[in-house]
Amino acid sequence: MLIAAAVVTGFSTGSVATLIASATAQLFGVERLSTVLGFVLVSEALGTCICVPVAGALLDAYDTYNGFTAIIWYGGAFYSAATVILVGLRLSVASVFRRV
Repeated sequence: MLIAAAVVTGFSTGSVATLIASATAQLFGVERLSTVLGFVLVSEALGTCICVPVAGALLDAYDTYNGFTAIIWYGGAFYSAATVILVGLRLSVASVFRRV
């Protein structure tokens, strides 16, 4: 189970990391990329700051510090959701540009 969670998290993390700049540039234009990308990355940092205490609470509540299973599924679920959202945005933007 740990290997499956690591594989899913790895693919999701890679997808999110590579699509952020591309999706941002296509949604808001290259001329505004630096400003909007900065906002996106600050938002990501704030999410990380919020998630760390929640992960600690999950660890205290559901785990015995042996497997970190609750945190792995928590993080994997959020990365998978982010991947689905970014891929959806990417595909919707691509279809808009094909019509133009």
